[in-house]
Amino acid sequence: MIADYAQIFASTRSDRSKHKGAVFSSTRAQRIAILSSFYHYIIQRRHILTANPIDSVERPSVESYAGAYAIEQEEVEARLRSINKTTLQGSRDLALLSVLLSTGRRVSEVASLRREHIQESGKIIKLSFEHCKGAKKMRDALSIPVSKALRDWLTMLYQCPVEEIPPSAPLWVNVHHQSQRGEALGYHGVSGVCKHYLGTTKVHVTRHTFAILMEMAGAKLTDIQQRLGHKNIATTGIYMHALTQERNAYAERVSAFLGLEENNEEYTR
Repeated sequence: MIADYAQIFASTRSDRSKHKGAVFSSTRAQRIAILSSFYHYIIQRRHILTANPIDSVERPSVESYAGAYAIEQEEVEARLRSINKTTLQGSRDLALLSVLLSTGRRVSEVASLRREHIQESGKIIKLSFEHCKGAKKMRDALSIPVSKALRDWLTMLYQCPVEEIPPSAPLWVNVHHQSQRGEALGYHGVSGVCKHYLGTTKVHVTRHTFAILMEMAGAKLTDIQQRLGHKNIATTGIYMHALTQERNAYAERVSAFLGLEENNEEYTR
């Protein structure tokens, strides 16, 4: 009976949901996993003496990273160039997006950065990420241009050299809303920056874009795995396949075989 109710629960959309139609497979799978984890917990503590009832629930097939996508390099470049870095907000947004796109770090890891996580080495800034997924600690040496963007933002905000900023000071603060001005920027704040410049509230697109840019730069799969912090290379392989599956290196030649060659005259009008 529990398994039957769990199946119904996993497949039922709330009356208050703004979405219509069937529940996504990924949502169903997540709900079933949560219930299974709950029953595993209470069985371990012998609150009930039975097998996990969720084990008999049919689990939907979910394609890993099915919704993953990256922004094209030319588009990212143009959007970053459009930022007015002479303003406080523009300087922050350029630095924030530059760090996200050049390190591939998750939003929680970037949003939690404080001055104490910065180490300066000449023109280079090194960032320490203390709370990465899987309890990992990771470090990134930023390129000179990204280091400059971050240094320019912090000196503009705190009106002093980076080394004089208090260790607990957040790297990203709210500068737009007067009532929250100076408060550390959270997930929704970072999401808003991505929405404004990249056209999406899904901050993870910066991580996807970083992976593709790494590949374009000639990085091996093991290099990408290391920078993304994936535990095993199979995960990185699935990740990259999802991001690049729409590519077809032979598309232009196939079109030519069909007589659909580009009309240069038409494109120059």
